[in-house]
Amino acid sequence: MSFFELSVRPKVILITVIMWMVLAAGCSHLTVAPKPVTSKAIAFSGSKQNAGIIDCDGTGCLVDSNFLAKYKQMEADAKNYIADDINIKKEGDNWRVSYEVISHYTSLKAAERGA
Repeated sequence: MSFFELSVRPKVILITVIMWMVLAAGCSHLTVAPKPVTSKAIAFSGSKQNAGIIDCDGTGCLVDSNFLAKYKQMEADAKNYIADDINIKKEGDNWRVSYEVISHYTSLKAAERGA
């Protein structure tokens, strides 16, 4: 006997059972969920939550003195300097750094965290 030869009631029961099986499989304990991200510190610089990066444009990023001090300290600790450091320029109360410096900062920070 095929599916199409069944009366309406057995068809509804069969479709309902199949639907519940599919739903149960979708709610399985085998579902992979990402681990929650936990932050150990908020990226504040002084009283502002900007990690010391004020603005970026085509010439690089404008950073505050806290960012620059942290960058120089990480370089000294790692004894890892880059040639683009000579292009760091003072702009008012802040500093203009190239994207290479930002990238180097990111690498140093990752190494500091053990990543």
